[in-house]
Amino acid sequence: MITKVIMPKLGETMEDGTIGKWLKKEGDKVAKGEVVFEVATDKATFEVEAPKGGVLRKALYPEGAKVIVIEPVAYIADTMDEPLPVENKKSVSIEKEEESIQVSTPVFGASAVKLDTAGGRIFASPIARRLAAEKGVDLSQVKGTGPGGRIVEKDILSITGSKDFTPAAKSGQSAGAPLPPGCKAIPLSNMRKIIADRLQKSVQEAPHFYVQMDVDMTEAMKLRDAYKAKSEKISVNDLIIFAVAKSLRKYELFNSHFVSNEIRQFEDVNVGVAVALPGGLVVPVLKKADTKSILEIAKATKELAEKAKDGKITPADMA
Repeated sequence: MITKVIMPKLGETMEDGTIGKWLKKEGDKVAKGEVVFEVATDKATFEVEAPKGGVLRKALYPEGAKVIVIEPVAYIADTMDEPLPVENKKSVSIEKEEESIQVSTPVFGASAVKLDTAGGRIFASPIARRLAAEKGVDLSQVKGTGPGGRIVEKDILSITGSKDFTPAAKSGQSAGAPLPPGCKAIPLSNMRKIIADRLQKSVQEAPHFYVQMDVDMTEAMKLRDAYKAKSEKISVNDLIIFAVAKSLRKYELFNSHFVSNEIRQFEDVNVGVAVALPGGLVVPVLKKADTKSILEIAKATKELAEKAKDGKITPADMA
């Protein structure tokens, strides 16, 4: 019996997820409840468990594939001989360093994929692409002999057997200028790629201006000490969140977005709280912050920070 493993919908706003890592390979035995793969959303990673025990019969997408929610990503079967169902696959994209791949059929078993690289479009079969990655071959330097100029397996093999062949830079090496002595290149994680992309878009798409002023925090520190004397711990950050939330309720026009030539003013006051992690920065959201007391804010922000550091933050927590 074939059982589908789907891309889970982890929040109301989630439309797709990226396969971060396969923890099981095709042919591996899988127990019910055992983690099969990891899903990387905007800034969090989640584990997806097997709905049934058996054998991982087929993985439909590679690591880095962005798959629409509820779509099948793998099949679990009783044996490796069971026939697979025919799926009408929806388009996905695959995130890779230095290339963007648009795929309209499952990568494993597809006849070809189209790569958009800095050097133009490259057509290569999955076997050729996988072999090129293993051998360190730059696909932009390969002339394809397959149908329509597509790069096929024999094209890669013919190059790697040449005396003049020099492997391309591998992961951890610089793909650009040579590294200076005592320096190593660290590939970006999915989280850091997303952070870089979001920050760049923010600067490009949103007008930025900066206001600076001095604030006398004497009374705020007295309030903080008064809570501390009652064994109630609050931080300066909690006080700032409280003040920001009250300000947004008082000056409601600031609680808006400018989208498609209109101002969208929000009823709820939700405040994002930055949490630093070893792999990057996440921003869980404190919902309806203006309705909370300072102690409630302190408790809620602490819980969100702990969830983020434990890897249990959800898309709903950051929406």
